Amino acid sequence: MKNNHNISSSLDSRFNQTLNNVQGLLKGRSIPGKILLTRRTDPPEDPSLQEHSPSFGRSFSENDVGTSDRIDMSRECTSSFTSSCDLDILGVLIAYLLCTYGYAPPNSDRREGVLRRKRLEYLDCVAQFYDIPDTERSDDEINMLRQISVDCPRTVPDVTFFQQEQVQKSLERILYAWAIRHPASGYVQGINDLATPFLVVFLSEYLEGDIDNWSMDDLSPDKISDIEADCYWCLSKLLDGMQDHYTFAQPGIQRRV
Repeated sequence: MKNNHNISSSLDSRFNQTLNNVQGLLKGRSIPGKILLTRRTDPPEDPSLQEHSPSFGRSFSENDVGTSDRIDMSRECTSSFTSSCDLDILGVLIAYLLCTYGYAPPNSDRREGVLRRKRLEYLDCVAQFYDIPDTERSDDEINMLRQISVDCPRTVPDVTFFQQEQVQKSLERILYAWAIRHPASGYVQGINDLATPFLVVFLSEYLEGDIDNWSMDDLSPDKISDIEADCYWCLSKLLDGMQDHYTFAQPGIQRRV
């Protein structure tokens, strides 16, 4: 039991470092041979403002105590990737995020099947709740989607890649799918920023070089859907233990002060 606790602590520590490092990418750091983030000198102006799986309905998140501790710890990490990093480190990060976050099993024989099932579940959610006319949404859902659509262009505004319409649409689908399945909190501003590290890491498996030269047009619709699904499930796991930070009166935050 003690050994399992040590392993868990080690994984948490490694994840915190990983998340901090990936967030560092969005601030202009780079990994040699894979990604080079560039920043624009002038940030763009704010823009003006089938059958579905019955198991994929609106539902409350399962509480996973400890996730918020990981986030707090990640903010305390100060180290970043250096020029001595292995060129394949992002491939390792991808596998690590998928497995450590409980989204995909570490057993490679089972992983492909689980990923396929989870990705189909995400597509069902998008088809059932996002790809519908506003006449089928409640007023709260319409307002929530409108807020997400306003926030997406504001996400990492000084990195041109995130100003591409296709990127913003992917982010919009991920955030709306998460919010619709977590009605206790719904969408809260700032969650969009938590999704970006996952999006960068999973896209980096297919897009190389300077991130400002990346284009979603280089990816097939199926590949984009897979990347969105992976981001969605990792974001869900990240926020599972933090949902009460965003509900009325913010009890999760109150417990920590």
